Amino acid sequence: MISYQISATTITTASPEQVFAVLDDFGHWPDWMPSFENIQVELPAEGSPQLGYRFELRSGLIRTHMQVIEHTPLSRGTQFRISFPPLTGTNCFRMAPLEDGRYRWSELTRWICRSLWSTSSIVPAANASHCWLPTFCAP
Repeated sequence: MISYQISATTITTASPEQVFAVLDDFGHWPDWMPSFENIQVELPAEGSPQLGYRFELRSGLIRTHMQVIEHTPLSRGTQFRISFPPLTGTNCFRMAPLEDGRYRWSELTRWICRSLWSTSSIVPAANASHCWLPTFCAP
């Protein structure tokens, strides 16, 4: 079993409402994420993103099951399970207000691979045994 994490942070003038309106629009992810250009997003017939919301991503024979595990005014989190290679993980997004009216955007993605492959450009997670738990998104 191999675990990985990727993190990023930036400062923005966009409000949390503006940022999360784009992030929560799962059906339009392929419009602005080049890596999703061949991905089909399957959303439930009813409901909108909230805690427990589920949807699926498909590309050929590969399926990714997604579930929203954190949904607050300043944060979002999803848990995912990919069919092949067998991966599980979490994505967490947070916005923190700064004194000058801007926001600090932070993103952290962690996943566990249960097969024998690796990517040298990704750093192994320090605490791999808990990467997949919803509590990962807690402060």
